[in-house]
Amino acid sequence: MIFESKSIFTSVTFWSVVLGVVSQIATRYGYQLPGDTAGLTNDLAGIAGALGALWGRLRATQPVHVI
Repeated sequence: MIFESKSIFTSVTFWSVVLGVVSQIATRYGYQLPGDTAGLTNDLAGIAGALGALWGRLRATQPVHVI
């Protein structure tokens, strides 16, 4: 069975994982938005990234390719 693949850069899962990782790295290095309460915004971005990745994988119909 042959599947058509799509670029990884059009993948909801890929961009959701990027969002989650970037928010966690920002938290690790002390970046917080002004008025941010204990990194709440960064935590919410991490959660949104994780949920987006799950949603992207569940609705995926094609494999992705990097090149």
